[in-house]
Amino acid sequence: MGETRRSDGAAELLTDGAAELMSRREAGALLGELAGLDRETARRVLDAGLAGEGMRLRGTVLHERARVAELAARPCLEDLPLGRDSLPEACQRGTFVARLGPRRPDSSAAGPWRVSALARVRLRATMEAQGFVPFVATRGGYVVLGGDAVGTETGEDGTRFLLREPGRWYAAWRDGRLPASPGPPWQVWPSGLWQM
Repeated sequence: MGETRRSDGAAELLTDGAAELMSRREAGALLGELAGLDRETARRVLDAGLAGEGMRLRGTVLHERARVAELAARPCLEDLPLGRDSLPEACQRGTFVARLGPRRPDSSAAGPWRVSALARVRLRATMEAQGFVPFVATRGGYVVLGGDAVGTETGEDGTRFLLREPGRWYAAWRDGRLPASPGPPWQVWPSGLWQM
C-alpha cells in the first residue's frame, strides 16, 4: 500500500499503520484554527520542530497530524480559569518572557535583551526577595524552555540573564503557550503587572 522505494526515511511513514500525515500548509491551518496562529507564526513553529521534525519531500514538508493537534491543544496560560491566582507563588511578582524571533536560536534565550533601567531594578528587587525571577522563552507563543534567573549582567549589547534549572513553578508553564500577538521581544507576564 505504501511507497517503499524511498531511501530518505519516508517509506517508514508511508506504510500501513503509520501516523496520518498532513502538509505544512494543512498543519499551519490547523494551528490557526485551534490555537489562533497566523500563517507565518505557524510556519515558524513548525520549522522549529515544536510538532516534531517534518518529513521533507519534493516540494513540501509533511507533519504527523496527531503531533500538530497536540501542539495546537496546549493550554493558553492567559485563559487560566482563576487568572493570575492560578500561577504558582513564585510567579506572582511576574515571569520574564523572552519571545524568540525566527532568527534567534533557543540557545540564545538568556540574552542579550534590551531591558530598561527600571525593569532591571524591578528584576533585581524580585531576585533579592525570592532568590530568582521565573524566566521562560517562547517561540510563536509556545513555551520552549524555562529557568530561574538568579542574576543579570548588563553590557553594551544588552542584559544577559544568569539561569539555572527551573524550580517547581515551571510545571505550570511547561507545555503551555501565550498568545502569539505582535509585541516587544520580551515582556513580564501577566501583562500589565509591570508598566515598563
